[in-house]
Amino acid sequence: MTMIVDAIRNRLVVNRSFGKPTYIKIDEVGRFLNDMYLSRLFESFYAEVRKFGGYITGIVQNVNKLLHSEAGRNMLSNSEIVVMLRQSQIDAADLKELYELSKIQTDKLLTAEEGCGLFKCGNQFINFDGRIE
Repeated sequence: MTMIVDAIRNRLVVNRSFGKPTYIKIDEVGRFLNDMYLSRLFESFYAEVRKFGGYITGIVQNVNKLLHSEAGRNMLSNSEIVVMLRQSQIDAADLKELYELSKIQTDKLLTAEEGCGLFKCGNQFINFDGRIE
């Protein structure tokens, strides 16, 4: 994992020198939080990406692992855009605390239909319906 992060960081630097943005998508981002060293490395990398003209997307099926990790909470707190679909009672309560969600917003996370949820952009939260018919 450290070699992959280092390779991506090098690509960020090269792309920046050519004025090209770098788009990074990481599925199951919670895997980076299993090890204390890797967790710190990834938290630092996650924060660096924007400085080098990059865009990073972390994808996770169960937000619980992120919410119970200091590095994960920091990454969620510092993310400008977050898409939240239906959540479990525990995860919705943790997200309510992290983002200071209202009862209505928290209820939306608990009852959202498939493809629907809450979209965070900066300090704004918007209900969305992303179903494709």
